[in-house]
Amino acid sequence: LDELEAAVLNPLAESAEARVSKRGGGEAVGLPVVLTNLDSEAVEYLQRGLKQVSKRNEGKLPQRFVDSLVQMVQDCVKPLPLQQWPMAVWSMLEEVTTIEPSAIGFDLILDAWMLFSTPSGGKRKGLDGLAAASCTAQRNSSTEGVLGTKILHVLGNLVSTAKQDRTQELMDSLCGALSNFTAPTSMVRALMCTIEQIEGTWKAKKLYAQRAQERAAWRSSFLKSIHALLSEYVRPGGPQDSSIDPRALSSALFTLGEL
Repeated sequence: LDELEAAVLNPLAESAEARVSKRGGGEAVGLPVVLTNLDSEAVEYLQRGLKQVSKRNEGKLPQRFVDSLVQMVQDCVKPLPLQQWPMAVWSMLEEVTTIEPSAIGFDLILDAWMLFSTPSGGKRKGLDGLAAASCTAQRNSSTEGVLGTKILHVLGNLVSTAKQDRTQELMDSLCGALSNFTAPTSMVRALMCTIEQIEGTWKAKKLYAQRAQERAAWRSSFLKSIHALLSEYVRPGGPQDSSIDPRALSSALFTLGEL
């Protein structure tokens, strides 16, 4: 734990504090070299380490460290190209928001998701995250898909703290990505899980009853869309005559499995 604090937590906190001392005029918070190019085992080790640090500190993580992560997300939504969004930061945020859901503001993470998921129309070069993830979905190592999944995990941890209007904004975005079959297969499960977490929060807050009919209608319409797409694909003439994008077909099949 001492090594984790010395190599990761303290350098991030010090970099963030140095920037604040310059009243925001300094460079973006720097990422310690040890956090670059982490493999899955290293990410798991990092997240377990954060959990142990919180246990040692009575369920809390150092506020200076949390503040540094917030600053790095703020840098992302300026916006920076997705290729410059540090994956390690989102991996740490997954664990931080599991430990302390109130440590990070929901609105900031939702803003990041909206940048990631909304087509830029050429206005924000390098920010077509959801579309890019779909285009590269055949590659298991799709960076965009991994990034999007991590953002969704963070949102799922925070949804119970969100305001109703912003929760609805997230729900609309998630349902839109699924209904348009633009979601890559690598993200379908995370999208569905986040929808379930939102619905669970509404039920816990006794807000679901007023939305039950709307949610049932969406699911029914969505299933009909999947059925129509699959029917079109298997119609006489064979797949070779179908105009359906194979990526949309894959997304529909994966989503049907989750439903």
